[in-house]
Amino acid sequence: MTFIYLFLVTLLLSFIIEKLTLPALACHTLSQVLLKIALISFIFGLVLLITRRSFFSVLITFSLELLLIVISNTKFKTLKEPLVFSDIILYAQVFQFPRLFLPFLSLGALLGIIFGILFLVVFLIYEDPLAFNVYLLSVLVFILFMSPFLIVFLSQKITVEIDPIIDIKKQGLLNLLIIYFIQNLLDKKEINFPYQNNNLKTKPLAETIVCIQSESFFDARRLSPCIKQKLLPAFEQCKTTADYYGELEVPAWGANTMRTEFSFLTGLNNQELRFKKFYPHFFYKNKAIPSLISALKAQNYYTLCIHPHPAQFFQRGAFFKQLGFDEFIDINAFSKNQKSGPYIGDKAIMEKIKQVLEIHSNKKLFIFAITMENHGPLHLETVLDNESSRYLNQAPTTPLLNDLIIYLRHLNNADQMIKDLLDELKAKDGLCCFYGDHLPNMNAIFQQFEFENNKTDYFISLSKQRSNIKKQITIEQLSGLFFSR
Repeated sequence: MTFIYLFLVTLLLSFIIEKLTLPALACHTLSQVLLKIALISFIFGLVLLITRRSFFSVLITFSLELLLIVISNTKFKTLKEPLVFSDIILYAQVFQFPRLFLPFLSLGALLGIIFGILFLVVFLIYEDPLAFNVYLLSVLVFILFMSPFLIVFLSQKITVEIDPIIDIKKQGLLNLLIIYFIQNLLDKKEINFPYQNNNLKTKPLAETIVCIQSESFFDARRLSPCIKQKLLPAFEQCKTTADYYGELEVPAWGANTMRTEFSFLTGLNNQELRFKKFYPHFFYKNKAIPSLISALKAQNYYTLCIHPHPAQFFQRGAFFKQLGFDEFIDINAFSKNQKSGPYIGDKAIMEKIKQVLEIHSNKKLFIFAITMENHGPLHLETVLDNESSRYLNQAPTTPLLNDLIIYLRHLNNADQMIKDLLDELKAKDGLCCFYGDHLPNMNAIFQQFEFENNKTDYFISLSKQRSNIKKQITIEQLSGLFFSR
């Protein structure tokens, strides 16, 4: 009977702590309750069977869900999105790249996780193992055999919007993770990639194309009049000389660059990927898909990517190879003295672009450069003395603006990159495309200024200007503007 009581306690704790999830669960439906019971039953039963420790099984089941809630709430506060199933794969990289993940957890959350793990270890060591009898073993085997069938059955039957914010309010976090996971495995919808049947014979507008995916770039002067108008002189000049420019709608906010990147390279709207939209590089890393790269290679372009970060992050190395890039230049081609802040600076990438342009001067060439300089977390960097007066019209009124000042510093360096790149391409009859992958991770600052525009900015500039069109577009439309009509 103790086993039954402990199991009921585990269920009760699970339904209590799910109320802590952001955004909160709106209601309990019968299917949601049954799925939650099946999930908790499986986790509790599996831990009990392996460890033979009943109280430890309660704690580990409770702690696992609580940990997921803490991580999900942190993500929601910083990225406006709760935890999704593919994040489990993405966040496995935390040990390789801790600076990109851990600083967003509060100190209290980190300490809580550490002490929680230590507490569980101690409990595991000192709790006496349970003596299994035939009755208990039979119940455990039945639970572990039946609950997976119930989980799969209910997960298939529950209808979701594939919008995490909407779906988590209906299903709760634990249910949402397993529903998305199972429905993704069973999802057989065919994707019609835009480059599959068109544009392969359409001539690009230039034989040298350089595209910059600039980390967290947007015209920050839209944020507040306290930011000096002279912040982005090169970008401002581009508005009068670019063929196309304007605001850009992207499928990412504050992070998840790969979603924007995938849509740019494939011309496909992120929403059409359904469950795979959250981490497309992973799901398509071993699949040959038509893209901007295949369209350019069909016309004998040498295609090259420059990114000053390890190629394995976001599965880029495998994914870009599958897309057909001829070359990938990653962090190994740069040195530590080329950093601007914690990452390789935009100036260093510009120098690398110049080298590549010179080496491949006799080829039709496409360069896709992904910058890192303005990647957060910004609060780990330090504002220099009197630096605020360079970017702001007034002295900072809150420590929050320190993050903004650091962001504007790096944004100013991105603007210098724009100037250098356009100067370099003038003599090469080239095309320059420049766009921001997503807004910077400055949620508190956006709230302070009541800023709700999630769009970044872009421009496409030809050495021989053909037009000057201000046009709001989506990221999947951007690469189509490289081709003649």
